[in-house]
Amino acid sequence: MSKDWNPQHHQRFEKERNRPPAELLARIADIQAQRITDLGCGSGSSTALLRQAWPQAEITVDSSPAMLAAAQEKLPDCRFVLQDFHDWQPQMQQDIVFANASLQWSDTPQTLLPHLIRQLNQGGVLAAQMPDNLDEPSHFLMRDTAALPKWKNLTQATDSRPPVWDVDRYYDLLAAQGCEVDV
Repeated sequence: MSKDWNPQHHQRFEKERNRPPAELLARIADIQAQRITDLGCGSGSSTALLRQAWPQAEITVDSSPAMLAAAQEKLPDCRFVLQDFHDWQPQMQQDIVFANASLQWSDTPQTLLPHLIRQLNQGGVLAAQMPDNLDEPSHFLMRDTAALPKWKNLTQATDSRPPVWDVDRYYDLLAAQGCEVDV
């Protein structure tokens, strides 16, 4: 994705945006973790939740430059790395790779997910949440509005992300990698 994200816009609905990562975190809260990666950390809200759950963990994060700056300001004790998650390779294997509303931007989940699994310690956890909302009325309305002559020159394509797969396809891919899958 060539366009950078706007942290101020992203944070306007922080309470609502924190519900999915909090629910995802609740699914893995009993895991013992020292090394955690928050892929696509946004402005650091999900990273803050991870920091609360694992205060002693090293949390490495990647995302857009603007979002990383906001996250670094919010969480100065975390290390943030600017890198595309398709190429991400930590120096040490991770206990948890946490990805809230980021992996749906990949157009190659068939190679991305096995790559992420290879970055985990034995018994490590890939915890991911991917919104499947491109066909929701809100998105139809955004696309219709963006297509109006008034906005046409000011907006980029609104369908810049690929559709999310059916859950069965993710299950099959992860199970084929030897994962215990909980969806």
